[in-house]
Amino acid sequence: MYFYKMCELLSRSKNTTIYVCKVVNNYELLDHDNKFVFKNYHGRDSYQKSSERNFDTILMTHKIAGICRVIHSVENQQIATLKNNIVTVCGILMEYIEGQTLEKFIINETYNIVTIYCICRQLLSTLKSLHEYGFMHRDIKPDNIIINSNLKVTVVDCDFTTRESSSNRQVGTPLYMPSEALVGKKYTSKYDIYSFGILLYKLVEKRDLYDVCYREEGSKQVLNKDNINRLVKGFETKLFLLCRHDIWRNFPKLYKLLRKCLVKHEDKRITAAEAYDMVMTFFKKNNLWTY
Repeated sequence: MYFYKMCELLSRSKNTTIYVCKVVNNYELLDHDNKFVFKNYHGRDSYQKSSERNFDTILMTHKIAGICRVIHSVENQQIATLKNNIVTVCGILMEYIEGQTLEKFIINETYNIVTIYCICRQLLSTLKSLHEYGFMHRDIKPDNIIINSNLKVTVVDCDFTTRESSSNRQVGTPLYMPSEALVGKKYTSKYDIYSFGILLYKLVEKRDLYDVCYREEGSKQVLNKDNINRLVKGFETKLFLLCRHDIWRNFPKLYKLLRKCLVKHEDKRITAAEAYDMVMTFFKKNNLWTY
C-alpha cells in the first residue's frame, strides 16, 4: 500500500499547514529522493471553500513557467504524520522546490544589482504569462517565492489565483495589497503589479515599505489593514524620500519601474508586459545572459 508520510513542517497558518512529504510503502519510506509538498487544510470546510474557489484554476496555472506544479488535489487521503500516526486529510499535493523563500534570501543574503534584476525578470515573466492566460495571482510576496542557489525563482502558492475579472473580493496579504483591493473596489490583474512593486522595494531596501511609512509617523502600534489603507493614500508623493538605498540613484530606471508599479490608480499602473520590457533593457544594455 502506498501513501504519504509527513517528514518536515514548513509552515502553519490559521487554515492550512504545509509539510514536506515522501512516498511510503507498507509504513516504510521508499528508497528514493522524491519529495513532495502537501498543503493540508484544517477541516473539510476550509478544503471545500478552497476547492470550490480555484482548484481547477490552480491545476491550469501549473503549466506556466515559473509556477510550482500542482500534482493533484487530495480528499480523504490517508497520510502518516510526523509522529507516525495515520490520519485522513484534505489538501493539495505539489512538487517540492529546492531552495529558500525570497523572504529568507532578502534577510540573510548579500546581493548586487544584477541579482535584483535577475529576480525581477523571472517574476515579471511569470506574471506576464499568467496575465496573458487570463489569470491573476493576488498574493505575490517574498514568502510565496522560492529561490534556489542558481537564483532560479519559482512562485509556490497559488491559493488565491483566479480568472481575471473585475473582482472586489478582499484576498491576499495587506502589506502587498493595492489601494483598490484594500477598500473593496473592483480590481484586475494590475493587483499583481502593485504587489510586485512592494516586493521590489523590499528587495532593494531590505525592509517593508508600509512599515517604513508607519514608523516614520512615530507610531508604535501594530500595523493593520486600516493603517495600511491610510498610508497608501499619501506615500506615493513621498516615495523618493523613502528610497534611501544608493541603488535607486545609481540605477534610475529601476526607480522609474518602482514608481510605475506603485501608481495608486489602477488604470494608470504599468502592465506586467511593460514592466518586463523595462527590465529586459538592463540585460540588453549590459549584454547579460538571463534565465
